[in-house]
Amino acid sequence: AASMGIEFSEVTASLANLTAKGVPTSVAATQLKAAFAELGKEGTKASDMFKELSGQSMQEFLAEGHGLEGVLEVLKIGADDMGISLLDMFGSVEAGQAVGRSSHLSFSRQPTF
Repeated sequence: AASMGIEFSEVTASLANLTAKGVPTSVAATQLKAAFAELGKEGTKASDMFKELSGQSMQEFLAEGHGLEGVLEVLKIGADDMGISLLDMFGSVEAGQAVGRSSHLSFSRQPTF
C-alpha cells in the first residue's frame, strides 16, 4: 500500500473498520490487499473506473493529498451516479467487499480535486 501512496494509518484504520464489522483479520487483510492491487494496477476494472471518474490514476490522486477516504468517496459517488454497487466496480469479490464494507464514511459532498 505504501508503494501506491496509501498512508499506513489509513491502512490500519481500514483494517480496524472491517474487523469491527465482524470480518476476521486475515480475511480483511486479504480483501484490502485485493482492493489496493486492483485500484493500483493499470488496466484493471477498478483502476479504469477510478480514472474515468477522477481523471487520474489512484496514485496521482493520492499524491495530491486526497487520501484513501477521497478514493472511496470518488468510487461511492460514481457508483451511485451510475446506479451500480461498489462491488460492480471491481473485478474480484474480495476487493469489492473491502471497499463496500469500508464505505462507512460520509459521502454527502462531491469530491474536490
